[in-house]
Amino acid sequence: MFHLTEFVLLESLLWEIAERRLSRKYIQQYKPFPLPSEDTRLFNASDVSIIVPTVGFDPESFSRAIISWLANSPLEIIIVTIDSERQKVIDFLDSERIRAANENTQITVESISHPNKRDQLVAGVRESIGRIIAFADDDVLWYPHTLLHLLAPFQEPDIGLVGGPIESYLPENRQDASVITPYEVAALRNRSKRRGGNKAFYARDGSTNFTVSGATMLLRAVVVKDPDFQNAFMQETFAGIRQNSGDDAFITRWVLFQHLREGRKVIQKWRLGMQLTPEATVTTTLMTDSRFIDQMKRWLRTGLRFRLICLFEDPGLVNFWHNTPYMCRKMIEGLYNPFLNIIWYVAFFVTLRRRPLMALLLALYYFYGLVNGMLAFAQEFPYCRQKIWAAVIADKVSLVSDFYSWATLASESWASRQGVDDAGKGKPGRMDLDE
Repeated sequence: MFHLTEFVLLESLLWEIAERRLSRKYIQQYKPFPLPSEDTRLFNASDVSIIVPTVGFDPESFSRAIISWLANSPLEIIIVTIDSERQKVIDFLDSERIRAANENTQITVESISHPNKRDQLVAGVRESIGRIIAFADDDVLWYPHTLLHLLAPFQEPDIGLVGGPIESYLPENRQDASVITPYEVAALRNRSKRRGGNKAFYARDGSTNFTVSGATMLLRAVVVKDPDFQNAFMQETFAGIRQNSGDDAFITRWVLFQHLREGRKVIQKWRLGMQLTPEATVTTTLMTDSRFIDQMKRWLRTGLRFRLICLFEDPGLVNFWHNTPYMCRKMIEGLYNPFLNIIWYVAFFVTLRRRPLMALLLALYYFYGLVNGMLAFAQEFPYCRQKIWAAVIADKVSLVSDFYSWATLASESWASRQGVDDAGKGKPGRMDLDE
């Protein structure tokens, strides 16, 4: 007779196998947006305003990023900083390296009184003139034709938000086993695991795995110039605390579900456009030190808040399920996964005593999957082999990180940028920006 704990382990195994097959099926169904011919193209790079919020930037990575954006020939780049750093940014932009790379793009600097990414983005939006708005982090690198490929989904009139693949940028001098840090190895592994996931989500119900990444996202100007969007974006609170981070989560949720908001008069129902092709890829720099841990904590906490808000508030479980059922199911699973992990480990150790052979075979199956994944990772990034243990930790961090996210759910911190968390807490962005 099978014991209840053995049924738990077998059900978990069969569920995982079925989910992997289903995910592969959806990934194969994904179709990218075709690149339109020049005579049928509705939007060009000259229609794009790039808005970049920055505080305490790194000059080298910011310089590389700006030069990569300029290679795409956008209409304008609006850099939004804080008043105390405004002159520093202006002096930085006056470098010969940046001036030499700029052919006809207008670069302007705006500033607000306090560091808050959401307020900085809205300040840039209000000064922009492009028909398409691109939000970009100050360390993001584009390829020369990235913008052209990310604009392709806007050929469809109801696409309001576009995102693409995010990969890691690692300078050649850091692609060395003796130089690369465990934090960089963990970050590389964390990002590489996400490949393909967005294809499955988008093919199934037009959604995305968590959010469209704020590293680079493109929106129709009409979406972000909407006063309802700006007010809701700047004034969102969680547990009574005004939000600074989680901007990409809010924007994704707004585009997917804003037509369901009570009392909102909707002229256009928008869709996402995920252009998941090599040509649309952008790369971001990696944290080389313990700041990566702070960054991970922020991402995980934001992800948990995103699940809770979608399921219980905006749009709520029923609307969520009707609009994006695959995304909804995955969000529900993610919510109770920490508690299922506890049940699984209890079941495993009980089974280990009752049926040791069964438990060991099951452990070997999961161990084989882990080793196989690590070998593939080490083959792609050979300079990570000596610190492969950091990639293993990145794979298993959810065993404790989920509980940490629950315990610190109400916390609001940026952590990877100095001076952001303590400055301007709780300030109402609408008042500051209207002054």
